[in-house]
Amino acid sequence: MSGKLWPKVSVIWLNYNSIHAIDIAFKSLEAVANLNYPNFELIIVDNGSTDGSAQIIEKIVYEKLRSKMNVKFVRLKRNLGFTGGNNIGYRLKDPDSKYIMLTHNDVIPYPKSLRLLVEF
Repeated sequence: MSGKLWPKVSVIWLNYNSIHAIDIAFKSLEAVANLNYPNFELIIVDNGSTDGSAQIIEKIVYEKLRSKMNVKFVRLKRNLGFTGGNNIGYRLKDPDSKYIMLTHNDVIPYPKSLRLLVEF
């Protein structure tokens, strides 16, 4: 894609009760923040967690990620399931986004993964 603008991508990251694997969730968020792609936003949807993981993730977002990238965080009152949570994230996406990447709290993407998906 040399010489062309990179299309905007909205990355929707779904969380639900991840306190038992919070270290993996942190690694996942860190990996998303370090994606080698110049034009994306991160939309974090907490799907009604009741274990305290939403508060911990929200703190990480505000302390570490906001300064690096465009991040939106939404906490749902109840679990809407995988599809419902992603649909909420989709409604929050930037209208200029051409692509959507769905992921969740235990996926650790490789740095080039988003770039490769867009180029494909």
